[in-house]
Amino acid sequence: MKKKHEGFELIDHTADIGLRIWACDLEGLFRCGFSGFLRLIASESISSDSTRTIDLESPDKESLLVDFFNELLYLVNMKKWLPLGIEDIKVSERKIKAVISGTGRISARDISMEIKAATYHNLKIISNDDIMSTVVVFDT
Repeated sequence: MKKKHEGFELIDHTADIGLRIWACDLEGLFRCGFSGFLRLIASESISSDSTRTIDLESPDKESLLVDFFNELLYLVNMKKWLPLGIEDIKVSERKIKAVISGTGRISARDISMEIKAATYHNLKIISNDDIMSTVVVFDT
């Protein structure tokens, strides 16, 4: 469920594209980031027909966020499987385990933007009062 102070917005970044994300906690940040990622790559509403589990560990929360996005991109670009929703997610400072719903029945018209990778460009997760925020830049 989306909380009041959670969201994302797409931002232009030189020749690439960025995603500004904010949420009340780290799990919300990943959920909102996923929603923004989906807005970037999926061109229309598609039904999911399967799930995949993402289980990652990284040295810090910024690396974990980039690794999460790059794992999603791996599923799209290499496995031809489009993530469409988060069924379950557990996030800590260095670990994420998420069950993602999606589909392997996609065509080129289902993908609206080709993204090569999430980058570390000026990446910093900031906590102010009850809000966490960050900007992730994607290499297109």
